[in-house]
Formats: sequence, structure tokens, C-alpha cells
Amino acid sequence: MSDLSPSPNTPRRGDLQPQGGYKPASELDSLHETTDLDLKGVIGFTVVLILGVLVSCFAAKLFMDNFAAQAARHHEATALPPRFAADVPMVGYRLQADPSVATRSLEKSTRSWLDSYGMLNPKEQTAHIPIDRAIAILAEKGLPKRGKVDQFHPRPGSSGTEKVGVPATEPPSEPEPQQ
Repeated sequence: MSDLSPSPNTPRRGDLQPQGGYKPASELDSLHETTDLDLKGVIGFTVVLILGVLVSCFAAKLFMDNFAAQAARHHEATALPPRFAADVPMVGYRLQADPSVATRSLEKSTRSWLDSYGMLNPKEQTAHIPIDRAIAILAEKGLPKRGKVDQFHPRPGSSGTEKVGVPATEPPSEPEPQQ
């Protein structure tokens, strides 16, 4: 084997020599090395770094001022004329001065009609009753049974639709022809 590639079991020659020794602090000339730190270089680098940051900030401000000026020029060129400005009051008729007042008034009048008794047509003897009373009557008695529902359904249940969940007692008959 050569001297450059020793076997893994044999130590190198430099490893057997001591690398230094311990000296107490009282025997040392100084407690740290003074040759590794270049104070002039550190101060110079700090000054250059601060100047670079200041120049970068100044350049960024110039760019931003330029963009703001371009935006202002663009806004002036595309702005609406003063007659369309938002601060100008609307001229002309206003259909509703305050829509909420009209809504409350309508709701009050319809609520008073829905909560009262009255005659709709005295000749036909039809009247209206309060809605709460009408709901109670419908819940108690159910819907009235009438003959012809409309022109397409001459009697209730004649539309021929199957009711889901309810067995058919008789098949729906054909509607009567119109005359």
C-alpha cells in the first residue's frame, strides 16, 4: 500500500502528534485574536449598505410619484363632466320622496283590511273576514266542495294526476267535452 492511502487500521502520522496545549489565561498575551477583524472594512461595508438602501428608497419614491402623476392625468382625461358629479342634487320630479314611508303606509292599509270585517259586494252579498278567522275556519272545516273548478277541470280531481301515497279508488274519467 502506498503512503497516500493508508489502511483503515493504521493511524496517520500527524494524528499522533499533539496539536497544541492548554495555557491558563494568566499566561496569554491577549484573550482573543486581533488580526481576524478588519474594523475599517466593516465600517466601510456598513456605510455602503446604508447608502444603497437610501438610493433604492429614493428611486422607488421617484417611480411611485411618476405613476401617481400618470394616474392623475388619466383620471382628468376620463372624468365625467361636472353635471354628472355625485354631489349635484337631482333635478326634476321625484316619484317617491321616501320609499320606506310609502311601503309602511301600504302595509298599514293592507294590514287593516286583512284584520277587519266588511262587505265586498252588497248586491252579491259577499263579504271579507279577518285573515286569522279565515285560516281558523279553513283548518276546522276544510276547503269548500264546488262543482266546476275552471274550464279545463270541470270537476275536482278531473286532471288525471296520480296522487303519490294514496291508492286510487276509481280510475279518473274522461273530462266532458266543451260545447
